[in-house]
Amino acid sequence: MISSPMDTVTESLMARNMALQGGLGIIHYNNTMEEQRREVDKVKRFENGFITDPKTLSPEHTIADALAIKERYGFSGIPITLSGGMCSKLVGIVTNRDIEFIRNKNTPLADVMTKEIETAMEGCTLGQAYEILKISKKGKLPIVNANYELVRAEFSVRAKSTWHNNPFNARVSAARRTD
Repeated sequence: MISSPMDTVTESLMARNMALQGGLGIIHYNNTMEEQRREVDKVKRFENGFITDPKTLSPEHTIADALAIKERYGFSGIPITLSGGMCSKLVGIVTNRDIEFIRNKNTPLADVMTKEIETAMEGCTLGQAYEILKISKKGKLPIVNANYELVRAEFSVRAKSTWHNNPFNARVSAARRTD
């Protein structure tokens, strides 16, 4: 299956769904180059099972900052690094459980973040990441390098189940071969 590159037909949502069924969605060109890049990025982020451009915060950020990211992007787990960015030491993660009952939204994340985090090393496969999550019973798995710096935001249980629930997806076959 191939979708039409028309603005009323194919944007990231359609392209992702086409890919999950083994098809190809062609992003339309009625956008600026930047808008097209963003649509392709959305598909690629969804495709590989790992979130490659996460929204991160630092321990000095507040609950209000975390809630703003959650509202804008829909993320329920936000990695916390020393600098608040990628390739910085991972020091915690903030999830809904950490912040939902705290009334003061100006509370620093350092005071509420989960500091004991299950991680996986850079280079792990989808199967390896899933096994770590299954054993740890966590929903998110930050990917770090040898210096414990965040290199990929996370792998989620939801991403793995999406791939396994769509058996025609070409990536499922590839992921299974590397597990």
